Amino acid sequence: MEQVFFINPVAGKRDASAELVPQIQAAARQLQLPQPQIVVTQYAGQAREAAHRYAASGTPVALYACGGDGTLNELVQGAAGSANVAVGCVPCGSGNDFIRNYGTAEQFLNLDAQLNGSEQAIDLMETSAGLCASICAAGLDAQVAYGIPKFRRLPFCGG
Repeated sequence: MEQVFFINPVAGKRDASAELVPQIQAAARQLQLPQPQIVVTQYAGQAREAAHRYAASGTPVALYACGGDGTLNELVQGAAGSANVAVGCVPCGSGNDFIRNYGTAEQFLNLDAQLNGSEQAIDLMETSAGLCASICAAGLDAQVAYGIPKFRRLPFCGG
């Protein structure tokens, strides 16, 4: 199965790509797997577009969102309903709400476990804004999430 990591360089407090790329490559070498493809996204929606293309190809692939909940949501939106695409999450965002529902950031940052992991089906929620996995916010929560890009890299402003 092909493995593709999508790294969002604007997720979280800093660009994680400089440290994440060698870690991904080292984990694949350690497990004697073919080197995964690594895509550092250049614009919002790029991961969703790529997931759509992979889903349409019919080829089995594992896509990993290396960013925050937004990056994960892009892959989920693009891959939903496709039997050939599995989506994983490597938390590099400021909030990582999805991860908190299934474990700890440390567990999901274990790239050996990610590359050796098994697929688990989850339910998705369909809203007027599209699909979401595990959390859908409205009101004050949504307003705070909308403002995060302006504040997340300031001292003492986490996710």
